[in-house]
Amino acid sequence: VMDLNRRVVICNLATEKIIGLPVTAILGKPLEQLILVYDENWPLAIEVFCPVRLGTFEGVVFKKENLKLVTRPQLQYTKVRECFVNLICSKITEGPKINVACILTLHDVTEERKLEEMKLDFVSMAAHELRTPLTALKGYIYVFSKNLLSILNEQQKTYLLRMNIATQRLVGLVENLLNVSRIERGSLTLRLEEVDWVANVQDLLSELLDQTRDKKQELNIIEPKQPLPKVKVDKFRTNEVLSNLLTNAISYTPVEGKITVWFDTT
Repeated sequence: VMDLNRRVVICNLATEKIIGLPVTAILGKPLEQLILVYDENWPLAIEVFCPVRLGTFEGVVFKKENLKLVTRPQLQYTKVRECFVNLICSKITEGPKINVACILTLHDVTEERKLEEMKLDFVSMAAHELRTPLTALKGYIYVFSKNLLSILNEQQKTYLLRMNIATQRLVGLVENLLNVSRIERGSLTLRLEEVDWVANVQDLLSELLDQTRDKKQELNIIEPKQPLPKVKVDKFRTNEVLSNLLTNAISYTPVEGKITVWFDTT
């Protein structure tokens, strides 16, 4: 509990554990002399997470999760503690009358954060390990396609094509696993390139022809009447979305049904 000068007037034993200082070293001290608070490595001003309001408002005035709390070093307590907290700052109506600015509630989520990091590390490691056998599979399929395609019959060629498509999908799934950890860590980057959109969609459709043949479906593409300008996109991730949409169209269209793909520039 903070007074109107942002000095600590009440704290419990849980505060002592979170901040890493004994209650006797906390009580009566200005909050800015005790802790620093960071949001994604950016320092938060004390006026932001511990505002002083003199009106009659009652309720939450600040709320933020996964903030880094750093204890300022004290003369007799030189050990600096870092932890992650969910912070809620609340105000009561009678606060200004009884010299109470706000009430800070700190929930220590350091252990939960460590478990989340471990999960991301595991996903990243597993995805990297899966890349090795997939690379070998892609290599062998490429060798078969290049050197033996001429001696294979049509059915064998179909099997080989499906193996190649399935391997590419597995590669995409592994890449998605890596992207999950990159997104969580804020390190995902897009590889933008200019793409001929019509040709790109046609290539995707050609990869799905076998699936439509299995269900005896008619797959049509209506090309635009005027040439479309090239678009700048992350081709791999954009094609994942398109591939999912087209695969769903094939899956949920009945046998001998019709699927039409067109381009709309409006």
